[in-house]
Amino acid sequence: MEHMMDSVGKECQFELASFQRCILANNGNQMACKKTQQELANCAANAVPMLQTIKQTCGSLIQEYDQCLFQFKDASQDVLAEKCTPRLQALSLCANAVKAQTEK
Repeated sequence: MEHMMDSVGKECQFELASFQRCILANNGNQMACKKTQQELANCAANAVPMLQTIKQTCGSLIQEYDQCLFQFKDASQDVLAEKCTPRLQALSLCANAVKAQTEK
């Protein structure tokens, strides 16, 4: 999964920077940054085709993790880690399984 993130960071530098600037300019409000978020998602899908397969296979886990981050956005780092790390681990396991299956 780390390799995919590196590829996205490398291939989508402009889109990633635009999204980060938008988030910072809007005090962390992702809803205000839907356009730049979609541009980043499109770039990532083109840069790393396996991401689309991961989104399809692990979509519910992605949503659960996103919901957890949103639910505990104002919590301390310790609470955030306690509540959301298990969801991130499940997502990582799913993504790694997709990657292993794709590489067969």
